[in-house]
Amino acid sequence: MSAEPQTERSGREPRDGTPVLAASRLTKFYGGVAALEAVSLEVPYGDVVGLVGANGAGKSTLLNLLTGAIRPDGGEVFVCGRAMSGQSPAAFAHAGVARTFQKLRLFPSLTVIENVCVAMPSPGRWSLRSALLRDRSEVLRESAERERALALLRLVGLEDRANHSVESLTSGQRRLVELARALAREAAVALLDEPAAGMNDAEEAQLREVLIRINQSSHLALVIVEHRWALLRHLARRAIWLSDGRIVQQGAPEAVFAAILESAETAR
Repeated sequence: MSAEPQTERSGREPRDGTPVLAASRLTKFYGGVAALEAVSLEVPYGDVVGLVGANGAGKSTLLNLLTGAIRPDGGEVFVCGRAMSGQSPAAFAHAGVARTFQKLRLFPSLTVIENVCVAMPSPGRWSLRSALLRDRSEVLRESAERERALALLRLVGLEDRANHSVESLTSGQRRLVELARALAREAAVALLDEPAAGMNDAEEAQLREVLIRINQSSHLALVIVEHRWALLRHLARRAIWLSDGRIVQQGAPEAVFAAILESAETAR
């Protein structure tokens, strides 16, 4: 029997209700202009949050701050209660934060399954000697990684493409590979930056079902930046509306979307 993907958070879940991810008054300036100003939020374990707003609203800046890609000029980021601001993206990843990007970051020269395997956490006891000599522990490690990668590809519907070149996939399929890579990192929370970009309707429906299945089976928290409101309506439990670097409103997705439409009508 094939191994099932272990998307649980390996004991990371807070026992006292501490949010998986939190921000307190995050602020970021570029050339004296506030790209983000005093933004605070909490993402409980297992939550699904949609981040919405016009281009330039601060969504990508917020994701960069929440993953350590940039440092805040004020405020703090917490992962499972641990203060993280100022630490590297690698430290955020080790703490349990995974991310996908608008621009895909796959290795075109590798196969689909190889792209997933290289994203897995490095074993603490790996050594150059064991890799060169191909001893039993190294063979077992590679076999276990491949089984897990196959299980993750099955989860996103790409098991039959495991040995294909990434370059042979459609844009939508490549985004599913990147999602499998994020899951391979054994994250506590995954931040998805426009995961449906470039997808057709069928691929978007597949992505929606995959994300629902992942969240329901593993309780992995998801923070999703997406312009396709139809996708968020099926996924998000909460929506956060950003505008000019500030949170305008947050709550039930339908209420937030209605407020955005009302604001647009008023501005005409």
